[in-house]
Amino acid sequence: MISYLCDTSFEGLLTAIYFAYNEKNECRVLSGSAYQNTLGETLVDITTNNYIYSKMESYICERCGSENLMIMYKAYWGEAPGGADLIFRYFKTALKMKNETMLMHADPSVQPVLKIAHRVTMEAHKMQGFIRFIKLEDDLMYSSYAPSSNTTALVAPHFVERMTSYNWIIHDTIRNVFAVYNKKECIIGHSVPANLPVLTDIEADFEDLWRSYTVHAAIKERLNLKLQMSFMPKKYWHFLTEMNSLNMSI
Repeated sequence: MISYLCDTSFEGLLTAIYFAYNEKNECRVLSGSAYQNTLGETLVDITTNNYIYSKMESYICERCGSENLMIMYKAYWGEAPGGADLIFRYFKTALKMKNETMLMHADPSVQPVLKIAHRVTMEAHKMQGFIRFIKLEDDLMYSSYAPSSNTTALVAPHFVERMTSYNWIIHDTIRNVFAVYNKKECIIGHSVPANLPVLTDIEADFEDLWRSYTVHAAIKERLNLKLQMSFMPKKYWHFLTEMNSLNMSI
């Protein structure tokens, strides 16, 4: 068994898939440093190559369809155990079945990737509505959230389209991933200025006003927390100003 080990980037994954697909012997694709060696395994360390990545991206779009590439991309952000090899298996099936691959829900090489991609898609969609920005000094908008999947790269384009006149930061507090927008471009990374500006007085006043409105608008006798949590899971409440206040007042 030959194992191709790549870094945790999508570029690295497609680079490893390129070499694995051209391997004639049995092989698999691993990502990151958390993996289990097997007896007789040959480990090949793959260095990310942007040229190969670009070549593979075009190849997948042409041979498998852009929809399948997007499914692989979303599944990658799901960070599932063994996800790199699952995506590799999906890729090989998609080469044969093209767009029909997305309908093969019972196929063991397809179903896991479709399931992960669906989970990531649904959470990214929720985050577009749950993310709350606060205004810091220097007119910087800041939002922190804690998604189950690594959705920052998927939700950032939504806010790039809708908040073009602001400088803003979206911060995944679990993975310490940031989307930083400066009115011109959005950069995804793991670093951001250490000393962020502080909350403005007017923003603090607006937060107090919003909390007060939420508490007084809610009719305690008609609260249905079970239904509410089915639309807005409680694990996200910590980052929602209005839900914190409502939760504390119940």
